[in-house]
Amino acid sequence: MPIAAPASSHAVLVVDDDPEIRALLHQYLQACGLRPLLAAGGAEMRQYLEEHGIDLVVLDVMFSQEDGLDLLRWLRKHTRVPVIMVTALSSPIDRVVGLGVGADDHVCKPFEPRELVARIHAVLRRAPARSAEAATDSILPVKLRFGAWRLDTRSRELRHDDGVLAPLSTSEYRLLCVFLKHPRMVLSRERLVELAHKRDLEPSDRTIDIQVYRLRRRLRDTRRVVRGHAPSLRRALVNLLRNAVVPASEPELSVEAEGTRVQVHVMDRGPGIPESEMARVMQPFEQLDRSRGSTSGAGLGLSIANEIAMRHGGPLLISNRAGGGLCATLVLTAA
Repeated sequence: MPIAAPASSHAVLVVDDDPEIRALLHQYLQACGLRPLLAAGGAEMRQYLEEHGIDLVVLDVMFSQEDGLDLLRWLRKHTRVPVIMVTALSSPIDRVVGLGVGADDHVCKPFEPRELVARIHAVLRRAPARSAEAATDSILPVKLRFGAWRLDTRSRELRHDDGVLAPLSTSEYRLLCVFLKHPRMVLSRERLVELAHKRDLEPSDRTIDIQVYRLRRRLRDTRRVVRGHAPSLRRALVNLLRNAVVPASEPELSVEAEGTRVQVHVMDRGPGIPESEMARVMQPFEQLDRSRGSTSGAGLGLSIANEIAMRHGGPLLISNRAGGGLCATLVLTAA
């Protein structure tokens, strides 16, 4: 008889190639207030993780066609979801290796369903001790969309259907996750602070208002038309890629739009530019620091890019990134 348990929205993914065990656990976990999902192997497991918010995985490591420990390694490499592994009573090596790979707990076959449910609840009680960000990610699908936006919770990339990538700060990402977890619900300022930052709201604290404003600005329609001389704009971007980016560094590009202003960011992860050289960086024929691997007349290329930007609403802004590297921002005026 199932043990009594409070109703829960926790999604438990059972990964087992035995259909009878999957059916038995589905019935039992559901009766105990959990939300069971069933996968017969690694392919179905990955699909569920891509499409659903999974709170815990029950993984049988004794597959007939796959290596269950390899699946456990994949889970630890790609997700933060807690894992309870199921092993054979006669296989202590599997238990030792599985716990070493990263399983949170284990049960041995044949097992008592009540023991498995008790272990599930124990692991889920420990799960909130993870960081607020990990907890936020764990109950959202890896990929989801809302309106014209697509969010990847693994990479934390927010992208519009037109291809524009909207950069999110950590606080903006947490806030967006709160709204996505509570669709069509009115949340007070106090509740937003509690959910997004795991703390109480101070009486004079207006930080959450600023964060909501910034997030709304991010989610506005990103489509803008910049009218100008296309070859010149193309040349400006090429100059940035050739002169502001370290050759060995893979560049990152993103576009922001606010009102009639469009900002094109070209970034790298090189060593940045010494502050002593920043004032001269756009002077014609000025060389960037050799540590950035530049061999061309960087100043000339950037000065030309700046001149083109000024003709289209400019200017060109050069700054060092907080985490290392350079950011060149082309500011343009949209029609």
